[in-house]
Amino acid sequence: MHCHRNPVRNPIKGDLGEGLSALAITLQGDTIPATNAPNGVGRSTFDFLLSNGSYVESKFGTSQLSGPQRAAQSQLGNDLTVHHWDYPTVSGALGSGPAAGLAGSAK
Repeated sequence: MHCHRNPVRNPIKGDLGEGLSALAITLQGDTIPATNAPNGVGRSTFDFLLSNGSYVESKFGTSQLSGPQRAAQSQLGNDLTVHHWDYPTVSGALGSGPAAGLAGSAK
């Protein structure tokens, strides 16, 4: 019998990644005063604005920052952290806790 993996649709992947990022942020002791926070480039947003004034953008699978998000990233520098989630990271995070899954995140 051939096992066929059903691909997860993009909106669900986005929700999964954002949920894991929110949980990881909270477990690390940070607070999130705003979600879908404007980043200063047009109508572009990042997923989370933290209480320290930095931003977190969560990406799942092969998703990358959009053009406006990349422009905002170049202005923000170290004030943006991008969490990259994928299936192996999610499986590891579910087994050992979401903060462990952030080992693959990049600032």
